[in-house]
Amino acid sequence: MAEKLIKVVPGLNEETYQLVERLWWSYKYETCPNYGHLEAETDLSRDVLNKHLDTFKKLGFVKTVRGLMTEDGEVAGSGFSLTSQDAFHLIELAMYRYNYNDQPYGRTDDYVPRVLKVGEYEYRLKLNGDSPS
Repeated sequence: MAEKLIKVVPGLNEETYQLVERLWWSYKYETCPNYGHLEAETDLSRDVLNKHLDTFKKLGFVKTVRGLMTEDGEVAGSGFSLTSQDAFHLIELAMYRYNYNDQPYGRTDDYVPRVLKVGEYEYRLKLNGDSPS
């Protein structure tokens, strides 16, 4: 049974960032990487991947996709995917936050757009030097 998506922006660390970045790209290009691909592309062990995937599954961000086929029609097994467009957008926002919130010298204005549209939501980012609204 699929978990219901909990609409939060997850906090990421170096390991979870590698994983969600790969899942974000795979959702965008409609692929479902399996453990082998995730291990090769993230340099994380299967145990670490499993721990993080289980957490993201419980939050409703990731699902296991079974019965995948190659372009040649051969059985490819199972893989992992983000669960929905909402999950895709929340992960995208988490990646922005991970990459740009703690830039040195207060130079976030060089890296972050002022407005992020995440699904039906719009986030206005307050940057250093902005006056309170």
